Amino acid sequence: MNINNFEKQISGVILERGSIYFKNGAILEIDKIDDNEWIAEVEGTTENYEVEVNLNKKLEITDYSCTCPYDGDVCKHVVAVLLSIKKEVENKNLKKNNKKDGKKKEWEAIIQNAPEQQIRAFLLKYAQNDEVFRNELIISLGEVKNEISTQKYRKIIKQSFNSASRNSDFVDYSSQEAAIEMIQKLISQAETHIKNQKQYEAFSIFSAVAMESIDMMHYIDDSDGDFGDIINEAFSMIDKMMESNAENELNTIIFNWFLEQVKNKDYDDFGCADELEPIFFGRAQKPSNVKYAYQFIDEQLKALNKKDSFSKMYHSTKYLKFKIDLLKWEGKNDEAEEIINQNMNLFDFRQLKIDEAIENEDYPKAILLLNEGIILSQKERLSGVETRYRELLLHIYTKTKDLKNVKLVSKQLLDDHFSIENYRNYKKNCLPDEWQDECLKIIANLSKKNPSRLFDSVFNHNLASVYIEEKMFDKLFENVKLSNSLLVIDSYKKHLAGNFSDDLIVLYKKGILKYAENAGRDIYSNIVGYLKNMATLKNGEAEAKRIRLELLEVYKNRKAMKEEFGKLKW
Repeated sequence: MNINNFEKQISGVILERGSIYFKNGAILEIDKIDDNEWIAEVEGTTENYEVEVNLNKKLEITDYSCTCPYDGDVCKHVVAVLLSIKKEVENKNLKKNNKKDGKKKEWEAIIQNAPEQQIRAFLLKYAQNDEVFRNELIISLGEVKNEISTQKYRKIIKQSFNSASRNSDFVDYSSQEAAIEMIQKLISQAETHIKNQKQYEAFSIFSAVAMESIDMMHYIDDSDGDFGDIINEAFSMIDKMMESNAENELNTIIFNWFLEQVKNKDYDDFGCADELEPIFFGRAQKPSNVKYAYQFIDEQLKALNKKDSFSKMYHSTKYLKFKIDLLKWEGKNDEAEEIINQNMNLFDFRQLKIDEAIENEDYPKAILLLNEGIILSQKERLSGVETRYRELLLHIYTKTKDLKNVKLVSKQLLDDHFSIENYRNYKKNCLPDEWQDECLKIIANLSKKNPSRLFDSVFNHNLASVYIEEKMFDKLFENVKLSNSLLVIDSYKKHLAGNFSDDLIVLYKKGILKYAENAGRDIYSNIVGYLKNMATLKNGEAEAKRIRLELLEVYKNRKAMKEEFGKLKW
């Protein structure tokens, strides 16, 4: 990354947050230690953070760090500092190229010298014709009251969404940054309100962000998950407000708001319930709140009884776990235990009893519980759950050195779900003189099954993994050759290079020449990768160079191909 264009390599959300921090003066102090190193103190929401940035002589960013807890690639505090450094670099270059006469910019002089009444009249006229400007005024200069004003901010966000969607019903991927920009400004303003003890206004903003954003999720391309992150951030900040506030009216308002939100199924549909529900049930652990949590759980379980799907099992388990936690918090351990006993058909609760039996070394009881679980999962056709029970069963038999049952269960696991780990485990538990016949049976069984798909090629990768494991490379090559796929050839080259180098060169050449009949920079880039891999084979480099020249001769007018092939440096 270079300081002059680093913005292109930063996610839009983080860039916008860092830009707001920079514009709002969050950088309290910044010092240039030497030509290469900068150290800055940046004001955060709850504390200040130290940022370090290193540049080389070409202004490339060689290193950066921040003491904040953010665990992504680059945080908003670092971005703010990078923008500050960039501004200084630009000013330095401006001074070199243009000697300043010390005069103020015209617009600055107008603002400073124009009569106040005239400026007010101009702002009033400008605001009447520009909705975005009106919203900026409300956010930056609006009166802060000790009351809830969620609807005001929801309206601002909705207007921003309509603008980004160009008044259509959907915001596509290319337009979503515009929709997010106003939300990021609001979040930054809310963080400022928290510092200034304006809790009602901060909650109004965060609640509006969550509620309006979840409504937007139906009409926006959130491929990057940015809106989901924004909603989760709003939940987290509101939760922190409850944590820091003493017992007061606002905390009651916030809890009731959380209760309203957990009833909105959209949060679950878009993956935000994983953040919301633990916060709600955590805040419900209070004498005045707990009854509402129980009531909510009972309503959800009643609604789930009318459904018949895997979703029912998942959500029932989730809500019953929350109920057990609440009961234990109240000291009602017997009632919590009764829920576990009544729901042994659910894996998580049966596993609690199994773990307890294993911990007490009551292996017969654990085995009985597991076998009952296997029968239940078979009746309900839950193959994944059945596999999990068998894995626990294998663990117990291995622990107790019951070799006969170890072999039996490892074979059942292999039959249920092929994986190279299950294959190796079964092989390990077979006698050497019986393994050859068993291996041939497994190969015959896999040969009958439908092959899996690797990108655009159909190939039996499970069978190939057995051939590799058993060093049956002639069989592996035979299957790779039949695939007629460059992707398959490339994937298994390392296993075949020792014995089939010349044959692979022939397959590579045939595949590359056929693939090159298609046009496009991505295709040319892929060909470069194939040629590089082909060149690592014995006698492969010379043939790869010949293919490169042949393609350049056949497709003389493909400028992009010539550019991509230039990366080979042959």
